[in-house]
Amino acid sequence: MDKSRILVTGATGFLGSLLCKRLASIEHYKLYCTHRERSNLSVLSQICDKIELVRLDDPRRLADAVEGINNIDAIIHCATNYGRGSQDPNEQIEANLVLPLQLIQLGSQLGIKVFINTDTYLDKGVDYYSLSKKQFAEWLRFFAERINCANVVIEHFFGPSDDQTKFVSWLIRCFLDKVPEIELTEGRQRRDFVYIDDVVEAFVHVLAHSLHKKLPLTRYEVGSGYSVPIRHFVELVQSLCDGVCTKLNFGSVPYRKNEPMEASIDLSALYALGWKPNVTLVDGLRRTIEHEKKARLVQ
Repeated sequence: MDKSRILVTGATGFLGSLLCKRLASIEHYKLYCTHRERSNLSVLSQICDKIELVRLDDPRRLADAVEGINNIDAIIHCATNYGRGSQDPNEQIEANLVLPLQLIQLGSQLGIKVFINTDTYLDKGVDYYSLSKKQFAEWLRFFAERINCANVVIEHFFGPSDDQTKFVSWLIRCFLDKVPEIELTEGRQRRDFVYIDDVVEAFVHVLAHSLHKKLPLTRYEVGSGYSVPIRHFVELVQSLCDGVCTKLNFGSVPYRKNEPMEASIDLSALYALGWKPNVTLVDGLRRTIEHEKKARLVQ
């Protein structure tokens, strides 16, 4: 049986690396993973014998980078620039709009079957990151007649070894470090926090479904199916971390512009593929907290 050739961008990131590990365990996939010169390839060390690395430092030379891959069947775009710590939108536009546009154009020329994009649930007016992600999502419709295009929209995912600047990771570290106080919004906005393993399985289901028949442009929303107020979520993390000594200053930080106050995730498209979330919020947090504790012991 011929293997389907899958190209994954952002393969050394949190989501991308775990997705690659999962796809590498599936016998009928041949995996190609993009990386940059500064990428930390150690996150892929467990599967280095099952993947081929594709160096991609200059998006303008994308065609040269993938020249050696014959008959690519699918591209999964996981590479993302959140723009944290910078107000310059150029790098976010490059990663979130220019690169995927070049990828899907090249994929169209090469005759790929599937393009799977990673999108955010945030409104486009929240920041440069959300705007650039939504701008590319609009481009998908122009290619959907030739390629099966899937837009995977994720609310707030988390898990062990996630980027330390992301909200859940930062919050856990604050409590474990027993910081005196944390400045927060009022915390009335509701979010659907979904564990990383469930997100990975969503991509696996979407890919399998999209490879073998023509499909319309499809939006797949990924979440746990349950939203909680940020205030309750923070208090839950605090209790699981035994961080009762930390004062929570709710209301000391204003909401972001265009901050969505209610997360209403529609899981029906994924349910139709046989996917369902398997890790509860409490279990996911416990796993993430325990991993952080163990990591601190070996530092």
